[in-house]
Amino acid sequence: MITDSHLILPDVFLGGTPKSGTTFLFDLLAQHPEIVPSNPKEPFFYVDKNCPSNQSLRLNAKSSYDQFFDAKKSKLHLDGTSQTIYQSEILRVLEKASKQPKMIVILREPARRILSSFGYTKNNLGAVKSMGFKDYVDFLLKNDLEGLKKECRGYQSFYSLSNELDYSNYAKYLAKWNKVLPNEKQCYIFLKPEILNHNL
Repeated sequence: MITDSHLILPDVFLGGTPKSGTTFLFDLLAQHPEIVPSNPKEPFFYVDKNCPSNQSLRLNAKSSYDQFFDAKKSKLHLDGTSQTIYQSEILRVLEKASKQPKMIVILREPARRILSSFGYTKNNLGAVKSMGFKDYVDFLLKNDLEGLKKECRGYQSFYSLSNELDYSNYAKYLAKWNKVLPNEKQCYIFLKPEILNHNL
């Protein structure tokens, strides 16, 4: 755990991107005896205040970041919030920190990642009404956010689905992190291998 004045940071952010295999990697790393994983995998502690996933909006919100970890100070602490890469406030925090965490980012072919995100939101969360994937893509390409909003069962699902095109602009977000973590040994980027599936 990194402590800097009143600031508490993990040693490692597994910070992106959603639906790219972060949970699989998080579970593997969590098995290492020298790593203390966050509980839950995604604390959403360092996401922007306007993000509906911010943990401070929950009824059981935790007041301190270290409450997401077992008290093992000598170990490396891992935060698996896959949306970290898209956040702005944490970048401003890290710019002022005397010691900075490492960042792991997994990138996935954008179309497949968007398809996976849509499928998860619709089928796993049940947060989409009757909209199919083709309809969803049409809403995005036409920037018809009002139409998309009517097809979502809540603001959180709308927030996520409405941002997917922008979230796939990896270069935009990686450039911001590169300014804060310019050392190549601080930010590790991996590409998720894809199995060809002609039914997609």
